[in-house]
Amino acid sequence: MLTLAAGNTIQGVAGTASAITYTINGCEIAGGVDTYKILAQGQLPDSVAAIYTVSGSTTALVKNIILTNTTVSGVENVILYVNGTDASNQIHSAITIENNGSLIFDQTGWKAYDSSGILIGTIMQGPVTTIFGRTGDVVAVPNDYTWAQIDKAVSDIANINNRSHTSLTDIGTNTHSQIDIDLTRLVTTSGSNSGDQIVPVNTVSGSNLFFNAYDASSGIISTARPAWENIDKTISSIADITTKSHTSLTDVGTNTHTTIDSHITALASGTYNVQFNYTGVLNTGTDIDIGYCIPFDSTITHVTMYRKTAGSDGSTIVDLNAGASGVAGTTLYSTQANRPTITQADGSYKAITATLPDIVTISGGYHISMDIDAIESGTPRDLSVGVWLRRLS
Repeated sequence: MLTLAAGNTIQGVAGTASAITYTINGCEIAGGVDTYKILAQGQLPDSVAAIYTVSGSTTALVKNIILTNTTVSGVENVILYVNGTDASNQIHSAITIENNGSLIFDQTGWKAYDSSGILIGTIMQGPVTTIFGRTGDVVAVPNDYTWAQIDKAVSDIANINNRSHTSLTDIGTNTHSQIDIDLTRLVTTSGSNSGDQIVPVNTVSGSNLFFNAYDASSGIISTARPAWENIDKTISSIADITTKSHTSLTDVGTNTHTTIDSHITALASGTYNVQFNYTGVLNTGTDIDIGYCIPFDSTITHVTMYRKTAGSDGSTIVDLNAGASGVAGTTLYSTQANRPTITQADGSYKAITATLPDIVTISGGYHISMDIDAIESGTPRDLSVGVWLRRLS
């Protein structure tokens, strides 16, 4: 989030005029009143110019900036600045947006998406203040780097992936191949060293448990190993692991692996919301608070409604509309009786979670808007409607 004082500006430039559309969403604070709105929208010029200026006696909180490359082919470079082209830049150098891709700023920083709405990277904002979560004179500690990140050219052993037995020191004179040959001799009855044999000296249920070396002249030799069923598992801290399940373990929480998988899938999908606000005495009307562009194929998961000051009678009813770019939106509530509604009897400071609309899937690139279809009599005031969506792709 960016906080801008009166007179502050956001400036922008693109490689090609009118190739990049921008929408700046946020809140303007004046006289103690917060007004959530689209602060600015349009197309970036091909030379640096102000795209939003905070008016006098007003403070602005920039919540969200969406930049979309609307060209048919090719990529575009963009730069955004705050109060001039000095070190206060929000993006420190030209950033490339692929055709039909987008660059979105929110509370977590800048993120780049491709033409399918897939996240392809994040962009560092401002100078580096920490490394690995540590500040000051940072000293490397174990696990800071992966093997692939280490410069092995300056190591005294270089890249151990390319080293052989002869590259090492203090490990004796036998190579690994010679050691393998000696082990083979220990478990066979033939060869020049057949006198050094491994044989069982005790058995349980026919399986060998203990081994010893002895002269091969006795003719006794075995390579058997104890089977799993011959091991005494009652003295193990986990007993017989073949009978254990997720619930047999400790310190792993209560969720099953299947539940954890479903949560991870939901997190990867991503959830976001759009907010429509009306400040002051309510009136009916269409396209309240202008509207928003939906950047990805999404599904509506929740609709919330808040009305601060109650009227004297009746109900306040809103409707949600969506449509493709260049086409007027139509209602998402095919069942009009289910439209979000707050009555006078609900009293002031009323917040509800409304019934979901009949149409909950919205395509990327569509716009969504809100109408106030009816209001309570008297002077009902201050309305906010939130639409929560989950990204589908």
